[in-house]
Amino acid sequence: MSDETMNRSQVLEVLCKILERQAEITEILEQRLCDTCDLPRDELGISAQAASSYLLRIQCTLAHVLLMIDMVRGASFSEIYMESFRSIIQKVYEEFIAVKHMTGQCGDNPEEMSSALQSVLRLEREIDEDNIIICRQVTVATGGESDFICYMMRKIVRELEHISDYLKACAEIIAEI
Repeated sequence: MSDETMNRSQVLEVLCKILERQAEITEILEQRLCDTCDLPRDELGISAQAASSYLLRIQCTLAHVLLMIDMVRGASFSEIYMESFRSIIQKVYEEFIAVKHMTGQCGDNPEEMSSALQSVLRLEREIDEDNIIICRQVTVATGGESDFICYMMRKIVRELEHISDYLKACAEIIAEI
């Protein structure tokens, strides 16, 4: 994207493209309802559906985070809360790697699976704590003012925390499969 902000017609054009893609997905869903489902129709299938649901939520939330980051592009931020912001992003990344590890290499090793799950749970708690810290830092750095940039920073961090929560839930389901 350029450094210029979008005008009304450009925003509507992007929203239209998103809606077109969602209509395509809805059409696929409609077609799939008429066909048979490949997932097992038992507890394993329910678990697979639940884990997939969390992964889809994560995908949507990540797209939302990218949009919000683009909206604050070029704004100056106090370095003190940028460090916390980077810390949260790094921990979310580590959480993704741990969950991916659970689905791959840990599959047949209960001890490794448990260790990876504990890592995800620890990271999720740390992200919750970091979220509290960064929100306080934003408040202190801005003197309690809540302009657009502060609002967006808090919202980005909150969405990253939601991703962490979804990863935790997904990891717990995977550990049970």
